Amino acid sequence: MGQPLQLLTIAAAISSFFCTGPSFRASGQTSLPLDSLPDPPAELSALITQGHVEFVQGTSLFSTGQRSSELTNLPKELRSALDQQIAGDNYSDRPTPRLSAITAYRIDFRITKYNTWKWNTANRSMTIQMRAKLQSWKPIHTIWFRNQPGRVSFWDNPLVQHEFDHVKLSADKNMEQRFKSLLQRGNRQTIRLTPDQVPSDQMVNEAIDRWVEETFQNVVDLIDVRYVELDRITSHGRLPLPKESSLSDIIRPTGK
Repeated sequence: MGQPLQLLTIAAAISSFFCTGPSFRASGQTSLPLDSLPDPPAELSALITQGHVEFVQGTSLFSTGQRSSELTNLPKELRSALDQQIAGDNYSDRPTPRLSAITAYRIDFRITKYNTWKWNTANRSMTIQMRAKLQSWKPIHTIWFRNQPGRVSFWDNPLVQHEFDHVKLSADKNMEQRFKSLLQRGNRQTIRLTPDQVPSDQMVNEAIDRWVEETFQNVVDLIDVRYVELDRITSHGRLPLPKESSLSDIIRPTGK
């Protein structure tokens, strides 16, 4: 029997952007414009720009009708915090204090996808070599406050500073580099087709999209773990960040 027929296709396309979830904004909240506050310190000003930070204030996170539909796609840390908040609002004797602030984030990015694939007629398998190049990475943050911190001392408020520690984790350039490196490293996948399936570029594109989304989610999961760890070791900002914590290298790189 001769060598199985092999078809080789090379493709490249610009993807649509992916993101962690919808922008965090609920009814009953009001925006807190930056120009209504004193000028931020240089470090925070740079972080606001890098992390595309906005502030909102409101006594209610989500109205009853929004909770079920909007909790689903939010980052794990925020979803957990909101679940805790909603549970607390349902009971008068709360086991934990009400949350005073929450940082929500999403990351928009664009990529170029590259692939080569081969079709093996002998075992009806497609072997896909996939790779992608990161074109843009844009973290976007919304910081919610239950009660608006005082304007005059806004940037010195421990609660504000704690929420910006969260921003430092999700705006960390190492997260972008990690994702970029994983995409460049690429992935190889073999798919077995059933007798009624026909190999196609659509199958290849769907496989690459799944790989990109899984790779992205792995990065997001790491950010979410760090969000939870920060709140755990600081009791949601009530305690100072331990110098021995691995998060110190990200949040306090100069030991500040």
